[in-house]
Amino acid sequence: MPSNMQRAREAVRRMEMTLADARALRLPIVGGIGAEWAENGRAVRALDIAAQLRQDRHRPVRVTITSNGGSVHEAKRIMHEMMDHRGHVVARVPERCHSAAGMILAGAGHRIGRPGSRYLLHPAAFERDGIFPRRLDANRLRRLAVDADDATETVVKALAARCDAPEWWWRMAIGEGRELGAMGALNVGLIAEVEGMPDSAAWATAWRPGVDGTGRWVG
Repeated sequence: MPSNMQRAREAVRRMEMTLADARALRLPIVGGIGAEWAENGRAVRALDIAAQLRQDRHRPVRVTITSNGGSVHEAKRIMHEMMDHRGHVVARVPERCHSAAGMILAGAGHRIGRPGSRYLLHPAAFERDGIFPRRLDANRLRRLAVDADDATETVVKALAARCDAPEWWWRMAIGEGRELGAMGALNVGLIAEVEGMPDSAAWATAWRPGVDGTGRWVG
């Protein structure tokens, strides 16, 4: 159970976040990440995000993420822009934060998910349109496979560096195409709080997942 001291610290943190919210930059991450992954004409671009963050590096930022993912490399650039920001960055996931969007979430200093939010992990893939040539030979397929493996490993290392679960767990979960719910994301440190659950942030500090006899990361 969270201690009284942990609960008091959590109450102070919430008060500070409320005060910061009033002057925070609102930064929606909605749709596909990168121009080639645009959804309904909407794309999240690192250049646009960087331009907004760099206007005032000390201003608090409130990010809302609703995305099916997209470009790993574009997501990595956005993640680093958020990590370099000196103001407090809070990210919320009201519904879904899939694939490469998880890297953007990991770039925030504090991460919150709603109870029904979902987080899909899967190996990197390429869309045929606009990327593949009309003909594919064995050499081209091998190069694409290497590129996909490299992109997947980029996600693994980014999430392991910013969350609680180690690289091997992220590699396994991504390889399996695992989808996490809010509590699963909390357990591995992808989020630090479940909205509407007052003690969830204190639980995340006091209780860490471990590894069972099958080698799976569990609570």
